[in-house]
Amino acid sequence: MDARLSASGLTRGQRLAARSILAVLALGVVLLLVTDGDRRPLGPEVLAGVDELRVQLADDPAPSFDLAGTEGIRHRLGDFAGRPLLIHFWASWCPTCLPELPLFSQLQARYGPRGLQQLHVSLDEEPAAAVRVLPRGFQLPVAFDPGGSLAHRFGTEKLPEVYLLDAHGRVRLRFVANQPWLSPPMLRLLDDFMP
Repeated sequence: MDARLSASGLTRGQRLAARSILAVLALGVVLLLVTDGDRRPLGPEVLAGVDELRVQLADDPAPSFDLAGTEGIRHRLGDFAGRPLLIHFWASWCPTCLPELPLFSQLQARYGPRGLQQLHVSLDEEPAAAVRVLPRGFQLPVAFDPGGSLAHRFGTEKLPEVYLLDAHGRVRLRFVANQPWLSPPMLRLLDDFMP
């Protein structure tokens, strides 16, 4: 065994062990950067078998916001930190938006216990118009973005659009147009995403 010391004062074996530890730490940092911090990496393989869904991968910080909601409640991005957040942009005048609203309550029943939060952002100019069309008993948070400035900052092109943020406030999935929210492919995708 070669126990000679190098200029650093470490033996060859100690240097090798230190390099191995550094390599493992570097690999951990890389994995943390390409995952949501809680789950496996979100790469193209996550979308395998979900061709009928109109979904896109993303990895962008969500724009901050401070929106008025129903009953005078303010909704801020920071209020949702630490748990996944589904942000749904919709409007009362959007014919494909309204049939989806009850489905989000069912998604919350399934994924709420796993930490999912939701915010339904209406682009109606008059909040009362949005409130009038909410399904009876709708208990999920609703906020208002008249003029669509937040929707624009997210990159929304048409309604409805949904953005799924990870627990760190990064947009990870973007759903374009109405979706089969309770279909087996969608539930598999959401199961993979949720902690």
